[in-house]
Amino acid sequence: MNINSDMRVVYRQTLEKILADNPDEYSVAKLVNKHVVPEVQAVVEEKLATFNSAGKASS
Repeated sequence: MNINSDMRVVYRQTLEKILADNPDEYSVAKLVNKHVVPEVQAVVEEKLATFNSAGKASS
């Protein structure tokens, strides 16, 4: 299972959509932080829940 691929797919798809929807915005970082990161975070949270891993990081 490749979780990184799932994260990369949602990153790419979301970024492409946001860039298309905002053709006059030149700060890609601004768009990524505002729109893309939350979508990737949702994938990560879903994977943590699926694998019952939430809150189990070792220190």
